[in-house]
Amino acid sequence: MESLRLAEPCARYAQQIEEYRLEFLQTGSSMDGTSSLRRFERAGDWLDWVTLAAKAQTCPLHWVPDQQYLCIRRRMTGWWEWRTCALP
Repeated sequence: MESLRLAEPCARYAQQIEEYRLEFLQTGSSMDGTSSLRRFERAGDWLDWVTLAAKAQTCPLHWVPDQQYLCIRRRMTGWWEWRTCALP
């Protein structure tokens, strides 16, 4: 079986991110844990958002910083979200 690897989101995966989003929208599935991907039609806009959300200084009020990772097995197959701290 081919192994699964984690990759940081970047422009290289933009088309796959957009296809992933569209597939979830078309099936009415939840996109929990994707750092609000549902709101962004363009992967580039979402990439800008996750860059801000990853840092305590720039993440939205009442959020905790988180890192997004794409799960890759030949192509993007899923997501992993790592919240790097807890709210006080």
